[in-house]
Amino acid sequence: MNTDIFSKNGKYLMLALDHRSSFKKMINPFSLKLAIELKHQIIESVYDQMTGVLVDLDYGYSAYLKINKQIVKPFLLPLEKSGYTDQAGERLTEIAHSAKELKELGATGAKLLIYFNPSYKTAIKQMETAKKVVEECKKEKFPLFLEIVNYENEYDDYKVVRSVERFIKNKIYPDVYKL
Repeated sequence: MNTDIFSKNGKYLMLALDHRSSFKKMINPFSLKLAIELKHQIIESVYDQMTGVLVDLDYGYSAYLKINKQIVKPFLLPLEKSGYTDQAGERLTEIAHSAKELKELGATGAKLLIYFNPSYKTAIKQMETAKKVVEECKKEKFPLFLEIVNYENEYDDYKVVRSVERFIKNKIYPDVYKL
C-alpha cells in the first residue's frame, strides 16, 4: 500500500501519541477530560511540523477530532489492547479492533504493537498475530505500521535486528516497520 500520505520528502515526521496506561499514570488525579485536553494541546502545538499522528482511541482520537485545521493530517489508530497479557513472564499482544473498524472511524492506517523477544516461546504466537493482522490490513487496503518492541532488562540493538529478520524470514511484511 502507498504510505506517501504519511510522509514529506520521503520522511515520516509523525507524532506518536497513542500512550494510554503510561499517559494515565502521568496525570494525577486522572481525568478523562484533562487527558483529552492535554493530548489536544500536544497535537495542536506540533500540527504544522508533523506529517501524521498516531493516537489512541481512549483519549487521543477525541483530542484529534477537536483539531480545526484546513489541512487534515492523516492519522493511525492502534489495533491492540493497551498493555499485554503475561504468560509465564512472556508478553502477548491482544487484538482489540479490526482494520475495518478503524477505517470506519476515519483512520488513514493502523498500528500494531507486538511485544517480542526472539528467544522466547511466545515469539511464534506473536508472529502469527502480526501475520494475521498484516493480511487483514492488506485485504482492507489499509496501511499498517508494525511496531516491534523488544523486552528484557537491557536494550540490545542486535535483538532489534534479529527480530526484524525473523519477521521478514516468516514473510511478515507490514507497510512500515515502526522501530
